[in-house]
Amino acid sequence: MLDNPNLLQATLGTVFSVRSRSRQHLYLSLEVTGADLKLIHAAESGTDMVRIPAGLDDGVWHQIAFSLREGRILDVFVDCEWSRTEVLLAHSLEVPDDCDIIVGYLFT
Repeated sequence: MLDNPNLLQATLGTVFSVRSRSRQHLYLSLEVTGADLKLIHAAESGTDMVRIPAGLDDGVWHQIAFSLREGRILDVFVDCEWSRTEVLLAHSLEVPDDCDIIVGYLFT
């Protein structure tokens, strides 16, 4: 249970979103949902979401990093330490190279 009820509200929201300029349906967003992260990706094949337990609901700032290897292995680092590795469907996470980056909210 949180001592500060406003803390949970403060740990919900979009960190950033990236959307292709030429293919509007292609986007990537990172969201904080309480203690966890959600990496949401939409492409021609559909939308996928990776939930990443990260323990972020403690009221302090955190550093988050991702590494994508071989087009399908996603490494997650929290506070400069390896947190977990997710194996995705082959080449399912496509980051657009002609993108707009929006910090703090989901594009409209």
